[in-house]
Amino acid sequence: MGKPKSRLCKIGEKTLTGEANKKDKEVEVPAKTFVAFFIGGAADKKPYYGQGPTELVNFARNLFLLKLESLGFDQSDLRSKFTHHIGYDDAKGEEDIKSSVLNKIEDKDNTYIYLIGHSLGGWNAAHLSSYLMDEGYKVEYLVTLDPVGEGILVGMFSDIYWGEPKPKYAEKNWINIRAKFTSGNLDVSDKVADFGEQWNITSGPAINEILNIHHANADAMFSAVLSGGRSALDVISANISKKISLKANADKECNNGKSPDIDLS
Repeated sequence: MGKPKSRLCKIGEKTLTGEANKKDKEVEVPAKTFVAFFIGGAADKKPYYGQGPTELVNFARNLFLLKLESLGFDQSDLRSKFTHHIGYDDAKGEEDIKSSVLNKIEDKDNTYIYLIGHSLGGWNAAHLSSYLMDEGYKVEYLVTLDPVGEGILVGMFSDIYWGEPKPKYAEKNWINIRAKFTSGNLDVSDKVADFGEQWNITSGPAINEILNIHHANADAMFSAVLSGGRSALDVISANISKKISLKANADKECNNGKSPDIDLS
């Protein structure tokens, strides 16, 4: 991903020691960008003990691409630069994190990061959020879709972090959705989730809901309207649109000779 360009914009008068030094100053306004990682569970990105790949979280990613395209983002850039589908095991270990995550983030200081993890990918995404923030990256949102990983056996045979995650997230921007199908018979994915033991999250997320849905339906969890009237997809899409359009609007005002009020936080 090419490093986003910055622009120079006059920001008004700056009073120095005297009237002779009172003049407009030009400052470099860094361009903001984003990257979203969709982190799959067991058998999602690659085979897992003879099963898959299923690419379940990629269905959620496709909904995200369509949503952002409707908001004016370029589809080809979304697929190649701004969103990435990785496996749960790509989110653990120094070398895997470097090759699958860090190498996709060229402008550390000006990139908003969105982590969307399903099943084992949700468990590892929560751990990854802490790792990235400890390294100085800006994790803007964490979305965990029926995270799994509390079982001892699944921990022994899967490349997941030991110990319950303790996510670090900006402004409580964590959405957790738990699948609990009660409308009929459980399917294979529900039984697999039971084996791996769903993460029972009682506190932390700003949004924490249970849906009557199969564990496999990552896209439906991601797009389901929640009690607040919006889906996780709606929430993070709106957040991205707001964050990135701030800079676009600022550039427009600069070109029109105005002095924009820019929040660079």
